[in-house]
Amino acid sequence: MLFALILAEEDGILLGVCILLALGLLETNDLLAAAVTAGGPLSLLFGGMVVARVLARTGVFDWVGGALPPCHRRQRPALSAWR
Repeated sequence: MLFALILAEEDGILLGVCILLALGLLETNDLLAAAVTAGGPLSLLFGGMVVARVLARTGVFDWVGGALPPCHRRQRPALSAWR
C-alpha cells in the first residue's frame, strides 16, 4: 500500500524509472530513446503554454469571449469551488 502511495506522487515516475534501471529491466539506451522521442511533443506543449500566457496578458481571450453570443457565455464556478 505504501509503495502505491509513493508512486502516486509526482516524483513517483522518477522513482519507478530508477527501480527499473536498478533491476536491469530498463537500459540507459531505452531511457535516452524515450527522451528523444518525447522531445517534440513536449516542446509543442511548452510553446502552446507560452503563447497562451502571452495572449492572456493582452486580453484577447476576454475580447473573443465578449464577441460570442450570450447563449454561449455561461457562468462557471471559480476554481476554488472545485477543491
